[in-house]
Amino acid sequence: MVEFFARSLRYLGMELAGQVVVGGLAAKGQVLGREDALQAAFRLGRELAGRRGTMNGGNDMLQVTAGWRETHPGACVGLLAVDKVSNPEYDERLEAHKGELERALKERYRTRDDLLALEHVRVYRDYYRRFGKTYFVLLQMESVAVKGRPFPREAALVEAMFMAEVKNGLLTAGHDMASLAGQLVLDAAADGEGYTGISGREQATKAGDMLMRDREGVISSVVLGPDFRTRLTAATTRSLFVVYAPPGVAQGLVERHLEDILANVRLFAPTATPAGGGIFR
Repeated sequence: MVEFFARSLRYLGMELAGQVVVGGLAAKGQVLGREDALQAAFRLGRELAGRRGTMNGGNDMLQVTAGWRETHPGACVGLLAVDKVSNPEYDERLEAHKGELERALKERYRTRDDLLALEHVRVYRDYYRRFGKTYFVLLQMESVAVKGRPFPREAALVEAMFMAEVKNGLLTAGHDMASLAGQLVLDAAADGEGYTGISGREQATKAGDMLMRDREGVISSVVLGPDFRTRLTAATTRSLFVVYAPPGVAQGLVERHLEDILANVRLFAPTATPAGGGIFR
């Protein structure tokens, strides 16, 4: 609990004296006094601690196969299930935060080499190269930060996830929990396991890739992305975010990334509630 309380303080940007400007958890730009900010940090820390305990304490939502562990030693996957979400086409607060993030990224990264200076970005790049692919999140980061292009317009849940991806450089898939069937399984792919991609096209998995499946089939893989059946839609009220982290991506980065997604979601769905999640190895 102490670990998550400390992280919550950092997330709030809080100092031990004075006041703090809070974004994401409260109204945009709200100024909280020291005691109120401490209470906000405590609530978030308790929530995050509970979320980790739910999954790492034996929840049967996800089964990790021996094949996945043998193929990807040192890798991890982060899960965040969120109830009471909405998925509007447009949200003013999310749009404002998007603009702030675009400006911050342009200041932080001036060249492609600046992005590749991030060790975890190089890890993903090298993972994709094994399969003859390009890490598309790096291309998205370059588009926004280096080339100055705006984030593409999507429905709010997808934007919340995409903004965190571009900020942190971590690969994420989003799913509608109402469309999932039975227990999820994290596995190493065999060659040629077919599923319908999010674009509606049929595709086949690559041997050795990471994937996740439910009772009805593959819901996402690292190289090919999420499926069509469990995609986030306008009717989604319960969402699942999956972060795939190859060996060399620190667990702490995955945890902070999930926190960013939750904070983004709460900009347009303030009652959104974590309903399970954690880090799996």
